[in-house]
Amino acid sequence: MFLGVQYMIKYSIVLLVLVFSLSACTDEAVKQPPSAPEAAIAGGYSRITNPDADEELFQVTKFLGSEIGLQTGNTSMGVEKVLEAYRQVVAGINYRVKLQMTDGSQYEAVVYMDLKDEISLTSLEKL
Repeated sequence: MFLGVQYMIKYSIVLLVLVFSLSACTDEAVKQPPSAPEAAIAGGYSRITNPDADEELFQVTKFLGSEIGLQTGNTSMGVEKVLEAYRQVVAGINYRVKLQMTDGSQYEAVVYMDLKDEISLTSLEKL
């Protein structure tokens, strides 16, 4: 009978150690590490960091220069500089561009370039 009591004491000690070990694992200890923040929202607009070196954006601003000139009746006006530019990949690409024109006026436009590189004006607002 003495061996049965020793066995039960050892079993109880092992069980207590196991319970204490498991209780030390709190929610904080088992949480996943925080993930790095996303650079851009999937499906959202992402900033074009160097608009002067972007070939497609050059096509878009050339298109906008002539389109704004036609709409304002001043075809000699052109794009002086790109103030901000963003790209959104859809079934093609949307460009949201803020421009300063050679006459000093500023515009914000959204342009869609389809998969065949055809460009169309979606919206235009004078700022």
